[in-house]
This record gives sequence, C-alpha cells and structure tokens, in this order.
Amino acid sequence: MSTFLAAPRAFVESIYPYSSGQDSGLSNEQHVRSTDSQGCNRIAKKMDIAQVEVQLPLPRSWDPYVMQEVELVDGGCAEGSALSGSSQDTTTWSEDGQLLVQIDRDVYLFLRDQADIDAVVRAFARGILGFRHVHVEVHCPRTLRTFCDALAREAFAPQVINKFRSLKLVLSTSLRSTPDDVSVAFRSLTDLKHAQLLLPAFHRRGLCLPHKQPIRSLTTESFTIRSLRGPAPPLVNLSVNTTLEDEKALCASINRLFEHSLVRLRILRQYEPCAKHTGPSPARTCFLLYLPHLVYLELRDTALLRDSGLGQVDLISQAPWIHYAPRNLPKLKLLLWAPPWHQYLEYAPRIYAQSIAAYQEDLSLVLRPVHLVMCESQTEGFLSYPLPDGTYRHGRESSVYVDEDGWRR
Repeated sequence: MSTFLAAPRAFVESIYPYSSGQDSGLSNEQHVRSTDSQGCNRIAKKMDIAQVEVQLPLPRSWDPYVMQEVELVDGGCAEGSALSGSSQDTTTWSEDGQLLVQIDRDVYLFLRDQADIDAVVRAFARGILGFRHVHVEVHCPRTLRTFCDALAREAFAPQVINKFRSLKLVLSTSLRSTPDDVSVAFRSLTDLKHAQLLLPAFHRRGLCLPHKQPIRSLTTESFTIRSLRGPAPPLVNLSVNTTLEDEKALCASINRLFEHSLVRLRILRQYEPCAKHTGPSPARTCFLLYLPHLVYLELRDTALLRDSGLGQVDLISQAPWIHYAPRNLPKLKLLLWAPPWHQYLEYAPRIYAQSIAAYQEDLSLVLRPVHLVMCESQTEGFLSYPLPDGTYRHGRESSVYVDEDGWRR
C-alpha cells in the first residue's frame, strides 16, 4: 500500500479558471470515468469529486482547500481502477507518498517541502510532457522559489514551465525574502494566467511582479495590492478582500496599477464589528474608482446583523459630487451588489423589501444606463435594468441567477 494526498473539489474549485474562450485549466464540465466503477466510486466519494460517469457542476467555491488522504495500491490506482478524463490518460500517480493528481489532462500539485519538490521533478521527467496544464498550491514562503529553481536546472524545463497555468500561494507567515521569492516565481512561470496570493503583511519592502506578464485573473488581499510596486502586469480580472475602512486606499492603488487594463473587478468588503461607517452605497465605490475599461463591478459586503445597517438606507443621488461616479467608469455595464444585510431577510422582511426598493431607485438615478443586481443570497439577486424610454424596471419580482465567478468571465 502507498498513500498519496488527493485534491478534493474545494482545491480544484479554488484555482480552476472558469471561463469560456479563455486559456483555462479545465473544461467547464469535468468528466470522471473508470474501468472499475465500484472501486472508483469509493475514491470519488473520498475526494468529493461526485460519482463516476456524471458531469460535475460548474465549481463555485474558493474556500481554502483541505487535504484528504486516499489509500491506493502500488502503482497509483485504487484496486485496479482509474480516474481519468479519457481512456488513454493516466489518472493519478505518486512517488514516495508525494502528491501528484491528474484530472482529465491537468495536473494538480501541493508542495510542502524539499521532498515534495524532488518527487515532483522526478515525475515531471518521466511523463509530464504529455499533459496539458499544471496547477500548483504552496503554503511555505521558500518552497515556491526552490521549486522554480529546481525546475530551471532540468533539461526539460522549457517544455514544463510553459504548462503552468494557475498558482495558489497561501502563507501564514512571511520572511524578509518573501517579496523576492514571489517575484522570482512569477518571472519563472512565464505562462501563468491565474493566481491567488493570500499573504500576510510584508516587511517594509513592496512586492514587484513582472509588468509584461499576461496574468488574466488575480485573487488577493487589500494589503498585497497596496504593497505592489508599479508598473504592474496588465491584469484583466481582479478579486480583493478588504475592510470598509480600507476601501479608499485600496481603490487608489487599483487606479494607479490597473487603470488601463482592468475589465472586471470584485471587492469583498468586511464590516468591522461596532465600527462607524459612512454608508454602504456602491455608488460611493464607483466615485473612488477611475477605470476607463471596467465593464463589471461586484461588491459583496459581510457584516453582523447589528452592524449591517438594515433599515438605514444610504441615498446619495442628490449629493453634488455623485455625478463623477458614472464618469469615472464610462464603460460599466453591470453593477452587482450584496448589501451587508443581504442574508438577513427573515429578521425584518418589510424593512428588507423597502431597503431594496429604495436602493434600486436611487442607484438607477446615479448610474443609468447600468444594469443593477442586488443580491439576496450568494447565487440569487434582483435585477434592475433600463427600458428603451429611459426609465428603469426594477422590483423584487425580477429575480435572476448570480454567477459567483462572473468577475473572471
């Protein structure tokens, strides 16, 4: 028996680029097949992949991924079965108990230490050239740079490096060398398209990323964006975690770094308990941004019920400065907003409905002809849209599905 660590659905969802027509790691619908359905179903259940011979739903979550152990017989297959996207693919293979998981023709890696790096490099030398894309997750500050240096020393490095498509870097601590380690890794992985950088506070030195690298989507924290030194990569899609108090500084950094490239932006705003807020209206955020090419803006607010401001409507259509908001985002087509009280409908249904209606009316006056979606849950919202006569149609009857990954389409 040998043991390897299998990537459950949360990991695949967290780094998988979901877009049609883009260079992505997987197709939108992943097939898992097996020559031994009974054995494969047991593995699929442990991996949270769903049953074999079914289509997986489009992934939604980006929650931190938790490793799970799956026991395999020698050779890397469960009781003679295989998990594969096509009959000619090798499913999973491992060496010395280290992680190497293949789903369809994509390989997923989780690197922890030097032993992992050595095992992966040996495996790459044996057969990685037949695969399509590689996705990697790292939780140690030095591991990523060590891995890139190890790859660069191999003769097969050029063929392997251009297969890396997504990187998830999650660090609980940072070293003085962490900014340089991250920069070197990005310069090494020249075809990287999707990245998650969930990093703690750096030392005084900022982070510098290759400004010509065509990264399409980035998920990160407000501090990381504010620590970036320009010029930055021509980023198209960005998702940032922040607090409401930090939003002004964050928007200034986004304008400075991505004014000429950003098309889709998601800001996840956390309300600090018992903090004093000026008001949650998304038009205030539009006023802070200056992004001439932005077509999609998503704001998702999270707060405790006592801090959510349910019933306190922030109406600003008559404010003298608000006319700058639509001018700053001339190409904006869709504004999606989850208010800080969006999950508290059952606590005050009448006040909730009145707040929705008031915001729909106020925002339509400020941002016309932008389409507005106000979320009542993670995947449902109320649509307001302009009519040919210039008026808006809105109300709680116009319920629509909300794509959680719309920010990186």
